[in-house]
Amino acid sequence: MDSVSLFIKAEEDFLQLLQNELATMGAFKIFAGTGHLT
Repeated sequence: MDSVSLFIKAEEDFLQLLQNELATMGAFKIFAGTGHLT
């Protein structure tokens, strides 16, 4: 594996983590919002 492939792989892993983080934050915001409404 050359450095370019490693960089692309690392970037994909980072984007995957970012997506998971955003999904978790989104779910948390929804729960927090519904919690405030009730």
